[in-house]
Amino acid sequence: MKKLLVVLTLVMFVVALTLPVMGEIPDPAVGDGYHQVYKWNGTAWVVLGTLERYCEMYSDTPEGPNQWNFWSAKGTTPCTGPYQNPEPMKPLQKYFLNELHLFPWVKVVINETRLIWDVFKPGDYMSKAFVIAMQANCPVLIHFGNGTFNVPTGFDLATNKIVVGPYEKEDDAKNKFEDKNRTGSLLPEEKAELSGTPPDVIEVWWWWVEGTQASWDDGHYMTETPPGKGADGRPIEGPSPEGGWPTAWVPAPDMNGDYTIIPDSEDLHVAKYIAFYEDILVEDCDSEGKYIDEFVISICPDP
Repeated sequence: MKKLLVVLTLVMFVVALTLPVMGEIPDPAVGDGYHQVYKWNGTAWVVLGTLERYCEMYSDTPEGPNQWNFWSAKGTTPCTGPYQNPEPMKPLQKYFLNELHLFPWVKVVINETRLIWDVFKPGDYMSKAFVIAMQANCPVLIHFGNGTFNVPTGFDLATNKIVVGPYEKEDDAKNKFEDKNRTGSLLPEEKAELSGTPPDVIEVWWWWVEGTQASWDDGHYMTETPPGKGADGRPIEGPSPEGGWPTAWVPAPDMNGDYTIIPDSEDLHVAKYIAFYEDILVEDCDSEGKYIDEFVISICPDP
C-alpha cells in the first residue's frame, strides 16, 4: 500500500510540472509593423508576392495589459464601517481605428510603341498610329513630350492627403514630339555621302480622340473620323487642346507640354480607349533616307 501511494504521489508531481504557470500575459507575438497579406488564387489563400505589393496592411499603437475585476465600493474608508458590497468595473473597452486608403491606380496597355512608315513616292499620308487602353479609379493625365507638370509625389498621413509636386521631362530630342528629321541614307555606304539635299524634314501632325471597343479591336483600321484638309491640301491645323481633345490636326512640335485629361467615370473603371492618328507630308524635295522622331507620353493620376 505504501508503494502505491509513493507511485501516485510521483505521478501527480510529474503532472503538476506540465501545468502552465499562472502569471503575466506575454507580449503580443507581433508588435508594430506590416502584416502579411494574402490573395485568393481560386482555391486557397496564398501569400502576396514581393513583386505584387498591390495591397499592404500596417498597424501600430499596441494596447498594454488591461484587467477586469471587482473594486471596493466608492467612498469606503479604512478602519470604518459599515461593510459595503464591492463593485464591478465597467466592461473593458478599447476603441480601434480601422482606416483604409484606396489610392489612385491607373492600368495602361498600348497596342504598339514602334511605328514604321515605308514611303515609296511623295504624298500626304494618314494612318491610325496607336491606341491606348486604360482603366483607373481616378482622373487620368496624359502628358505629351517634354515639359513640367504636376504628379503625385507622396502621401501625408497627418492630413490623409496625397502630396503633389512638379515633375520634369527634359527638353531632349528623345522626349519631344517633332517633325521627322533625316538621319542618313538608305543607299549603300559608298553612295550615301553623295545623297541628301538638306534640310530634308518631313512634317508631321497628330490627332487623338476617345475611341470605343471597336477602335481597340481594329487597331490597324480607321474606326474614327479624323479632321480633313484645307483648300491648299494641307491638314487643317488646330490649337493645342490644353486638357481636352483636339478639334483639328495638331502640328507635332506644338504637342510638347500639351495634355489631355480623362475624367473619372464608371466607364473609365471598366476601360477607355484613346486612338492616335498621324498625318505625314512627304514632298518632292525630300531626299531618300531614314527619318526619325522619338517622343514620350507620360500617364499618371491627374492631381
